[in-house]
Amino acid sequence: MANLEETCTTMLLSDDPVDEDGFGGHQRLAGSIFNMISKEKVGKSIAIRGSWGSGKSTIIKLIRKLAGESQESNIKVIVFDAWEHEGDSLRRTFLEFLLSALDDVKWIKATDWETLKQNLSRKRNSKKLHQYHSFLKVGSIWLVLL
Repeated sequence: MANLEETCTTMLLSDDPVDEDGFGGHQRLAGSIFNMISKEKVGKSIAIRGSWGSGKSTIIKLIRKLAGESQESNIKVIVFDAWEHEGDSLRRTFLEFLLSALDDVKWIKATDWETLKQNLSRKRNSKKLHQYHSFLKVGSIWLVLL
């Protein structure tokens, strides 16, 4: 009888995004998205939605590659992984991430946005005080009597 290990070899496939698309569908979609955003005059936010393992990360990786290879492109691909920040304040975490990413690609100066970053991270407290004028009971009675 043959050894089970010799007759049934187990192969596990990697779930990592690939650099090249073996079938071409992801490459075509990445090329279409890149062409669309290349022709736009203003910035765009694009969401790529799909089920687990459908190739979203591969498409993003291919778009990044196209943006890096293009000589006339001023496109920067910034990827925010919402799952990584599950449980955090999503809006605050996203804005902090975006400011940091824009500073990394030299589109903004972090020092210009330091106050906003501190406000977002709650490292800087700001309080608004309201002062209301009111009379004491004795003063109110005295005022009525006058």
